[in-house]
Amino acid sequence: MNIEVLKEELSIQLELMEGTVREIESLQTDLESRKQTTREVAAAAAFLADFYTGVENILKRISCCYGIAMPAGEDWHVELFNRFCDPGFQGLPIIFDAKQKRSFAEYRGFRHVMHHGYSLQLDWERMVEGVKKVNAAYAPFRARLHALYGV
Repeated sequence: MNIEVLKEELSIQLELMEGTVREIESLQTDLESRKQTTREVAAAAAFLADFYTGVENILKRISCCYGIAMPAGEDWHVELFNRFCDPGFQGLPIIFDAKQKRSFAEYRGFRHVMHHGYSLQLDWERMVEGVKKVNAAYAPFRARLHALYGV
């Protein structure tokens, strides 16, 4: 994959992520003044999981562009993410600082819970911080990709 194809794929992923962030923010606004329904909690959970999936899709595409194989094993999701944190990995760009590393680890952990549990068991109180902070996590990620690739 060349850099122009990467830029096109990143643009598509970012557009999808922005739609997801807007939906999360809309749900947050709807739920500020009333109790959430089970369906709304499940929707928020799905959107939060999609948000981190978008991050991971971008990291996979960047790795592919640089000709770097995906990590293997049980913790491949964590290893992939860490490749883009300081000190870096085989020439991949640093995308996340220490604060972002912690923030995105929470989204990754939540996605794991979402995919391996039942929506009826979700706890809004454990999710609400991720809902409230999604744009604060997304904005610097988007800005860094813009600085690196102009997308």
